Order: sequence, then C-alpha cells, then structure tokens
Amino acid sequence: MRVKPTTSDGTPALEVDEYVKHVRNEYLHAYVHGGGASVKFVAGDEDTTTSYFSKRLENAACDCGYLHVRLDAAQTRVQFVEELFFAVSRNVDWVRLAADFLHRVYAGLDIPPDPGQPPEVSVQVRRVAEANGLHHGELYRTVRRRLERELLGENLLMHQFRVAMLRLCESLLDWVDTDADEHNIVLRWLRGHSVPVAELRTVGLHARVARHQARYMFNSLSRWVHMTGAPGIVVELDEPMTFDAGQYAEITVPGTGLSRQYSMANPPWEQRFLEFHVRRTPGGAATDGWMFRTLRCGDPVELTGPLGDFGLRAQEEPAILIAGGTGLAPLKSIVQDALARDLAPQLHLYHGGRTEDDLYDVAFFRDLAAEHPALTYRPCLSESTWDGAVGLVTDVVAEDFPSCRGMSAYLCGPPAMIEAGGKVLKNRRMAPRRIHREKFLDASHAA
Repeated sequence: MRVKPTTSDGTPALEVDEYVKHVRNEYLHAYVHGGGASVKFVAGDEDTTTSYFSKRLENAACDCGYLHVRLDAAQTRVQFVEELFFAVSRNVDWVRLAADFLHRVYAGLDIPPDPGQPPEVSVQVRRVAEANGLHHGELYRTVRRRLERELLGENLLMHQFRVAMLRLCESLLDWVDTDADEHNIVLRWLRGHSVPVAELRTVGLHARVARHQARYMFNSLSRWVHMTGAPGIVVELDEPMTFDAGQYAEITVPGTGLSRQYSMANPPWEQRFLEFHVRRTPGGAATDGWMFRTLRCGDPVELTGPLGDFGLRAQEEPAILIAGGTGLAPLKSIVQDALARDLAPQLHLYHGGRTEDDLYDVAFFRDLAAEHPALTYRPCLSESTWDGAVGLVTDVVAEDFPSCRGMSAYLCGPPAMIEAGGKVLKNRRMAPRRIHREKFLDASHAA
C-alpha cells in the first residue's frame, strides 16, 4: 500500500484514501454495522504510509461512530485474550462512555442534561434537576430505576460488566450517597490493575477479570459501545519506557515538590502501560492527598525512570521470592519475566498480609502457577485464619524449607519483613550474597 498509487517499477499498489473509503463504505457502514466482524491485514511500503493509513482509518472509524483503539502488537501479547482486553480497556475513556449513556437515559425521559457543561458534569442529578425545575430526589430515583432496568436487564452484558457500568454511571450522578472511591475501584478493575478483594466487594465485584472471562468482557464492551453510541478515541503514552523487571520509577506529586518511588508490576514487554501497586497511606501527600483523591483518568503524570538494579538475572539455582503488602509489585514483574525467559529452574513466590483484605492478585498468581509448573505460589495471613498458610510470611518460608543452601532469594516489602526474612534465610544456610533486598517505604515511615 502506498500514499499515492504510483510505483517506479510499475507494480500495482493500493492508494490509502481509496482503500479507507472502501473499508468505510463496505465494512463500517454496511457489513460490520449489520453485526459482522472482519480482520484486515495491511502492509505499507514505508513508515510514513503506515502512519498516514492509521490516521485515516481512525478518522473513518470516528466519523462512523465507532470506538477506535490503536494497539501495538510489539507491546501487547495479543495471543493472550485477557492481556488484549486490558490493553484495549486502558485505551477506553470509560467515564465518557458512561456519561454518553446517561445522556441517552435522560433523553429517554425527555429531560435534557445541563447545557454548556462537560458531558460527565452535565449529567449530575442536582444540575439536571435545577436546569429543568425538578425535585432532586425524585429525579435521582427515576434515573436510578431507569439505569437498573436498562443495565441489569441487558443480557448481552456479562453480569460483572453490568454491575461495573451501573456503579460507574451512579458515580457520575454525584448523589449524596455516592462514594467517590467506587468510581476509581471500577476503573482499576476494568483496566486489570490490582484491587484488594475487600474493595471489589464494596462495588459488587468479586475477582479480577481472568482469562476465561476476558472473551465475554470483550463482547460486553462491544455491546456497551453500541448502547452508548460512543465515537472513537485513542489514548497512548507519549513515549514507551523500556525497563528491566524489578526496576522502579519516581513519580512527582503535583504542587508539593515531593516525589515517590513505585516499582513497575507489569512485565518489561509492556512498555506503553505501566502498572504500579499503591497502598493508601492516611495523611500521605502522594496517596491520600492526590492519587486517591483528585487523580483522574487522562491527567498527565510526570515520572522519571527506570531506576534501580533490583531484579533476577539468569541463574541455575531455584529462587525464593518473598513479598510483604505492595512489595509484590516488582516481584510480579520479575515472576512473569523469569517464566517467559526461563531465567530460573524453579520460583517459589510468597506474599504476606495481615488479613485476607491485604492480599490481591491471588487469582492471577494461582492461574499463572497452574500454567507454569516452575512456579509455586503461597499467600500467607499473619492475623487471620483461612484455608491457606497462616503466620508471618517469613515463618511460613522457614517451615517450608528446612535448608535453603544452594538457593537465592528476592525480598521486597516493609523494612521489618526484610530484616526478618534475611535472618530466616541465613539460618537456613542461604549464602548472604544470594539474598537480594528491596525495601518499601511510605509516608508512615517518615521521620
């Protein structure tokens, strides 16, 4: 394919604009619009042609009312359906889609939203009620009933997807009993980020989207886009960041002159979307004052990286990986990288928390261990009884390994856990040079 259909050797070549016109008329307007699906392979003669075609296709998709998402197959393992779903999901403006759906709900009630406001603001119940001379409470109950009827009764949406969209729409209504945190919990769940089970339950969700559910989530997203009539949108990082598993980035907290360090939890081949595990610290400038309070989808974030040298290199001995709390982040990246590149013969991952609410990504690691015999996964609780390991995570390791001679270890978590883990491993005859540490500090540890 070429921008212009002229070639020096007379070889036939497609012209970009003509081909995009064909796709728009024959597929977007007709075949796909009628319920079909199609896969097209296009090869450009040079990078400028590819970029031009991509832009023209995006314009055509948006003009036809489609949601347009651009992915880089070099950055996304498209053969894994759950990773493909999350990559697409992170490119979707979920808030705008929910706002568009609420506009349709109001239209069905013959009640126009507040004019002159951004879509996500114009649908707030109080604004709409005041603009139309209606009682706030009565309008909220009417809209809520319509939402529940149209969303919960839509059988083409997966149940968990229906619940998530209902919660997201309800958060935009901005009513008195709406919890602002629910909005962020739903978005993090949709994008595949780690969310504690206790937080998921507060919004009616139960577990991370697993591989066997991702295909149905894709179908639900397609139906949801149709229900909202959303235009296409593309959201990309301005520059991919290359990093090694175990490294971290330094994130600037706006308006404070402060910065915080967070390890990348995603594997190194995912460079356009970075996953961080962040624990909310009461009074913390970064978490309580920004990330969990005012940070929203689409806000720019300034970060520096990659930094640090913590990580697992190719080795012949088995490795024990011990995480406390959000110290799981770099170990999640390391485990995925080590399994993909066969860096160690055996990986033993331990994750410790006080109660079950402190654990996350349990289903993810159990599924990963089921797929890879080289990985064993042991979540531990120190202050609760359950059907898993009980006790301090370092004590559980000591019980499992009478001797750690000839093994290596990678520890990440609070300083007390790191210190205790080092002592346990040395007592089990592990060579000190094979014990690798990464301490996690937050605002609660500040002097």
